[in-house]
Amino acid sequence: MPIYETFKKRNERAENAGKPVIYRDDVLPPPFRVQVAHIWGNTIGYEDGWFAVGVLDFDRLWAVMNKTLATEMGLFTLWDGERTSRNCCERFLLNAPGIDDVLSLIEISFRTPNRKRSGVGSR
Repeated sequence: MPIYETFKKRNERAENAGKPVIYRDDVLPPPFRVQVAHIWGNTIGYEDGWFAVGVLDFDRLWAVMNKTLATEMGLFTLWDGERTSRNCCERFLLNAPGIDDVLSLIEISFRTPNRKRSGVGSR
């Protein structure tokens, strides 16, 4: 049993068991990936110049997302060369070729308790 039951792991198990695959496509369109990045910014939050936008512990949430999937994939981080977990997650979302891995990250992000607190980060 994997540490975290990702979309990719469930999909592989379903294929091996002869069950229908949950989702299959050849590409995640760039506009869809960008829309997810916008959703993350609005729900998780980010550092924006001199103030934080979103939840107060946004760094921890980005770190949880980065570490959870990186661990599942056998990596130290989702994207080498990036300084922050947010940058790693966004770079992975926008550029990673593995659709199942990207969908796993999206799923992790939506399962991570990350609701924006009332009034914080509203523009």
